[in-house]
Amino acid sequence: MKGYYAINMPVFHEYADPRAVAQLAREAEEAGWHGFFIWDHILFDPHGLSVADP
Repeated sequence: MKGYYAINMPVFHEYADPRAVAQLAREAEEAGWHGFFIWDHILFDPHGLSVADP
């Protein structure tokens, strides 16, 4: 049986920029990953990191 592999990543700090996430998704697809998932969450960050809205 063949395995499937995916990337699951948060979208805050330097990855709060949708263009950066889109570039990573393209690179993951080119590298042969089967899926690319982002966190769907509500986050209060006392450290002040930027957070993207999925």
